[in-house]
Amino acid sequence: MTLGHNTLPQEDFRLMDIVGGGRSVSVLHPSQPIVAYAVGCVVIVYDLYNDSKTYLNGHQYEIKAIAFSTSEESLYTLDNDPTGSKLIIWDWQQGTSRSQVELPIAGIQIDHFKICFDKTGSLMMILESSNLEIGGGYQVSLWNCMKNEVEIVSTMNLELQCPCLDISFLPRT
Repeated sequence: MTLGHNTLPQEDFRLMDIVGGGRSVSVLHPSQPIVAYAVGCVVIVYDLYNDSKTYLNGHQYEIKAIAFSTSEESLYTLDNDPTGSKLIIWDWQQGTSRSQVELPIAGIQIDHFKICFDKTGSLMMILESSNLEIGGGYQVSLWNCMKNEVEIVSTMNLELQCPCLDISFLPRT
């Protein structure tokens, strides 16, 4: 490749996707070359090995959290609007919705959500916050996961002095 005066090198580029909002909502599959990420209210499941994408549509509001289930068979996505949140449980391999659940989470716009599962997959924990910059104002909810349904077990409000960006279950030895 030679460059002349005021010329740019010629290279082939390919636009893969447009990711917007300045928010990273993505998850890597635990055992396969798969990444799932949200762009607005659409989930994109990208198979890195086959260079193929599946688009999952079902949310009407911006997706705030995404996680693979412990069994790796389901993908959970969560959006938020001023009246509550919608959790969609996807069969990500088929590209279909298994279940949609309206969750009574907050009545305000939530800035930050995280979802995690215990190692058995029978419990799900959701962290939500409405103000990450100054800390404080967190709610953690614990849910039973039974097949394609969820049921609230308990909630706890937390006041922290610094931002909390992630949650996990403590593995038992």
